[in-house]
Amino acid sequence: MKNHDMALIGHFEELRKRLIFVLGTFILFFIVSFIYVQDIYQWLVKDLEVKLAILGPSDILWVYMILSSVAAIAGTIPMAAYQTWLFVRPALKESERKVTLAYIPALFLLFIIGICFGYFVIFPTVFQFLLSMSEEMFMTFFTTEKYFMFLIHMTLPFGFLFELPVII
Repeated sequence: MKNHDMALIGHFEELRKRLIFVLGTFILFFIVSFIYVQDIYQWLVKDLEVKLAILGPSDILWVYMILSSVAAIAGTIPMAAYQTWLFVRPALKESERKVTLAYIPALFLLFIIGICFGYFVIFPTVFQFLLSMSEEMFMTFFTTEKYFMFLIHMTLPFGFLFELPVII
């Protein structure tokens, strides 16, 4: 029984080590993306016909944090997949190790493809449809926070949905 407990503690220590690597990667990507967040913001709103508004000074920081977080999540996915593989690797046979290692780039590519699908196909379609519902009935006024939350809600789920084939 004592060996079983030691093995369990060893697994928890290994899991903690892997989670620290993933968290460190997320923080690193978050800092880098926060440095370039204004460029990311300009790229995302370059084709937007309306000017976005903010309602308070903290809205700017909130939008920067949201954009940096999404970029950091996208950058962290390969490291999280690799750390998961390293954690599970001792329980796999040699042939299984080679096959499962190929899933790591696939996860990242499918996430990026899903984000692009959501951004270039779903988001413009839904956005234009919703705007067409308010033609001449309402004055459209978008806050930066609401716009980017809507954008993330229309794109980020597709990034995760496109990963489902590899996860399953």
